[in-house]
Amino acid sequence: MKTQWTTILIATTLVVAACAAWGQEGQASPGPYGKEVKIWGSLESKPKTNESYQPEKVNIGIGSFDMFELKNGAAGYSLAEREVAIYNRLTEIVSKTGGRPESVWVGQVRSAPTVYVGPYRLVSVYTQDATAAGMTQEALAQKWCAKIAAVLPKVVTENVAPKPKPGAYEVAVGGLSILRLRDCDGYATIKARGRAVEDQIVLMLSDGRKANLTARAVPDGVNCQVKYGDLLIVAATPADAALNGITTELQAAKWSAALNAALAKLKSSTGDTPTIQ
Repeated sequence: MKTQWTTILIATTLVVAACAAWGQEGQASPGPYGKEVKIWGSLESKPKTNESYQPEKVNIGIGSFDMFELKNGAAGYSLAEREVAIYNRLTEIVSKTGGRPESVWVGQVRSAPTVYVGPYRLVSVYTQDATAAGMTQEALAQKWCAKIAAVLPKVVTENVAPKPKPGAYEVAVGGLSILRLRDCDGYATIKARGRAVEDQIVLMLSDGRKANLTARAVPDGVNCQVKYGDLLIVAATPADAALNGITTELQAAKWSAALNAALAKLKSSTGDTPTIQ
């Protein structure tokens, strides 16, 4: 009888501990890297995608490096929404974590094993994913975890951004150096301007769009804007151009070319038309 009650007590304790670990509204408990960072983490803030973009499957990766494949939507997200959300997370992860393989781990969100990189939630493995792969959820999560841990250091090593020169800001997204700013352009600092440009590039990468939609130079008075669809990425100012000994039009053209080259390396989801709101 004592053994029976001990077993019941242990089982009850484990259930309570598990429930506490899930926390409020299905939140994961703090992992080895502290409080988690969620990007597109709820149904109230899903990414925008084009309704005509209905892929049968998507390969998640950066450049020539594939990480894992998705074949279905899950948890209220369509496959397209899921793809865009994961790429948005992946871009932030590569930019912020340094790609250390030991930082990739498997946690738990509700009943779904979830792959994290540092504190960032990257992807949860749902029953649909496991069924499509012919594996258990835990086994598939561990497989994705191992692949991501193997790929991230390669991505960071290949695309590592050089240190900016004094008086300049190196705009880099996902560890890839894209362009160098030399003028504040009305911002308090060059760094503030650079961060704003990086935010715009993340927007460019994170929504569904056609691969042949390219960044272009658009003259705008004394400046020359670089736009992607209707999205303003950065404006080349006379000061930017003068410090490089070229015209604003040529400066914007160079930056446009750099952004277009980045699209080929920072693999993004593909839709039919721009959907940035």
